[in-house]
This record gives sequence, structure tokens and C-alpha cells, in this order.
Amino acid sequence: MRSIEEFLSEVARRKNSPSAAFTSDQWNRRSALPDAVRQAASRGWHVFPVSRLAKPMGNPDLLIGEASSNLSRLEELSAEYAPCEWRLAHGPSSLCVLELSGRQGSHAFAALSGQEECLTLQAQRADMACAFFGYPEPLVLRDSAKKLAPGLRMLGPDDSCTIPPCRGWFYINPWAEVEAVPKWPRELAFENSTWCTPSYVICFQRANSWKLPTVGCCLSIFRYGIVPLPT
Repeated sequence: MRSIEEFLSEVARRKNSPSAAFTSDQWNRRSALPDAVRQAASRGWHVFPVSRLAKPMGNPDLLIGEASSNLSRLEELSAEYAPCEWRLAHGPSSLCVLELSGRQGSHAFAALSGQEECLTLQAQRADMACAFFGYPEPLVLRDSAKKLAPGLRMLGPDDSCTIPPCRGWFYINPWAEVEAVPKWPRELAFENSTWCTPSYVICFQRANSWKLPTVGCCLSIFRYGIVPLPT
């Protein structure tokens, strides 16, 4: 039987061995995933790191193809690119983000929302703020959504944004859930993706041959769908 002194000596030898040091260092690196990233992943959000090459290239979305909500994968990315900032990929996360910038954005938001209370998850940095909403499928983002008003824009599936606490951002109401897009930004920023499909063109042509008002034809399509045309 080994003595206590021999046992403690063996423990110290193992602790100072290169393999133990490598395992400890690997664990520390893998466990360095920021809490904010873990919380984002728990919401089902797909996030990705901002590599050191992204800034000189002027492309913060350089690694957007690596966006994931899988913690094991995110830990691997954190170990590979740490220290780094993190961004949220809107498309795979089924999100859109309303972004306010400066006083103009705040005034535009107040005017358009009619002082309607915004209960969805929100974040802020200095005079900028953003509100996270679930993407309103099957609508598509209008081209004009990137400038709804001075200082106010809607970011869609092809965009990304920094997640707190990176770059000084913080959640205003971290307990809140992500709500559906309210009526006013939905009407301003989104449109029906089927507006210009071939079916509509055919119906408008046949409507003219029947001498029906185009507007009435349009309304009937929206309400009742495409109906068989007479031969």
C-alpha cells in the first residue's frame, strides 16, 4: 500500500504533466463561450463569430455561413476564433430586426407606432436601439424597408446584427420574448410575394377580354383564389 506522501506526489506529477496541461487548456478554451451566445442559442438563434480578418476586409459577415445554434459547434468556433465578437444571422433564425438610430429614428418610431407599447425583446447601444421580431412568413421584405424613415429601417433575412454584450450593446428587457411584427411595420416593410406571379398576369389578360374591372378582378383573386377560366 502506498503512503499518503507517495499518493500526493503522484497527483502532483500528473497535474504538472504536458497532457494534463493540454486537457486543462482545451477545457478552458471550450468553456469560454460567452453566456450571451449560450442564451441566444437557447432561443434557437443562429450566431457566428466575427473573425480577425473580418474587420480589415470590411465584412463582419465573413463567417455567416458558420452560423449555428448548436452549442457544441459554437464551442468549437469559440475555441478557434477567441477572443471574438458574435453576430446573429437573421435568416436561419427566422427573425427580422427593426433598427432605430439617433433622435430621428426615435421620433420616426414614435410617430409611426402611435406610441404603441413595444413588448418584444429589445437591445440598445448609446443612441441606437433594435427590436427583435419573428419573421412574418410568407411575406417578403420591400426594397424600401431599408429606409422606412430617417433613422429607421427593417433588417431582413439576408442581414445580421451584433448581439449583446458585444460592442457595448445590452438587452433592455432580457426577460422578454420575441413577438410577432406589429401591424404598422408589417404593412410598411413587407409585401405579398405572389403579387407578380404569372397567374395574376393571365387573370388580368382574361379579365380584359371579359371587360371586367381590373380592380375587381384583383380583389376576387385575393379573396377567393384563382378560379377555373371559361373556355
